[in-house]
Amino acid sequence: MRNLPPAEIARLAGVEFEEKTGASGRRVFPALGHDWQVSWPELTVLREGRAVPDAAGQIVILNYLACADGRPLSDEWVPWNVFAVGNMTLSRDRPGYLPPLTEYFGNNLAAFKNACEKLDGRPADFGDAAYIFNAFPRIPLLVVYSAGDEEIPAASAVLFDRSASGYLPAEDLSGLVNWIVEAVADL
Repeated sequence: MRNLPPAEIARLAGVEFEEKTGASGRRVFPALGHDWQVSWPELTVLREGRAVPDAAGQIVILNYLACADGRPLSDEWVPWNVFAVGNMTLSRDRPGYLPPLTEYFGNNLAAFKNACEKLDGRPADFGDAAYIFNAFPRIPLLVVYSAGDEEIPAASAVLFDRSASGYLPAEDLSGLVNWIVEAVADL
């Protein structure tokens, strides 16, 4: 990441670069429901100017900046496992199926919608209810929920714009699935 000028990295990632003096500065951007700052050249990660996130969160944020290739959104939604290699799965039975959301909300679409709206999700026209979240400036997540009935259980999926592979590796994309599931289920 240090081989490119910081302003170029910011441009590719869709974030703002605030130059301080000489070659130092910081990148500022919204992601994962918070405002983040990454100092340059130290690469120190801060959340809302105060707390340093956990190591896994720091790695995902730095990977986003390091991997960003600037590709535009494709407007094609795909499950995260399209980007996976080898045996990477979240669920062996149904990749993309998220038991935590369906177990938490069941057929209660109103509770699902309420939780998504509290997280500033933007409604989308998929399933019985769907919301788009900006995990990073150039990685939108689409959470789709379909209520079940007596014969068919409720189902949910988290989808990515196909361009996501130009911003994060599959392991980090699977982590974003976990993040959004936890965030929605906690409300």
